[in-house]
Amino acid sequence: MTLGDLANLAEIIGVIAVVASLVFVGLQIRDNSRAVKDQNRWTRLTEINATARMLAENPEALRANTEASSPAWRSMLQDYADAWGVSFDDAAIVAWTQSTYIWTHWARWRAMKTKQDEVELKNIVTVYYSMEPMASDIRHPTARALYDPEFIDWVDDILKSIPQDETSRGTETLEEPNT
Repeated sequence: MTLGDLANLAEIIGVIAVVASLVFVGLQIRDNSRAVKDQNRWTRLTEINATARMLAENPEALRANTEASSPAWRSMLQDYADAWGVSFDDAAIVAWTQSTYIWTHWARWRAMKTKQDEVELKNIVTVYYSMEPMASDIRHPTARALYDPEFIDWVDDILKSIPQDETSRGTETLEEPNT
């Protein structure tokens, strides 16, 4: 092998090393971007939960928030009060509580990385979202407008797969997560 051949071989190895390094850096950037997006979702969730907790624990703030809300929001709360057999104010507390669950599940859905993550979340949706009060909340047009449409479609697909006679029981899960 001549010195020129060795130089060519070294050049080829160098190119391969550069390409491999770029692929590695690209994968690191993708993973970091996903981690930042996940963290942003969890930060929003924390803020939503803090707001919901404050409204649930402070009747004056809840009343002021509800009175300042749109007619559509107040109408939704009245629909809930009627469906759940609770007062209007209690329906507002329950609605905020349910929304924190939906936002929590949305954040988990967006951050899913494994089949087990998906199975666990599908089981939660299958049981919890098919029973009151979550069933009303996830189906109400005003509430639905607050959430990620892709997440709502995913939830709808899961709920469509549940036989109607099982939606009120909610004691079984669809799949066992692998451990």
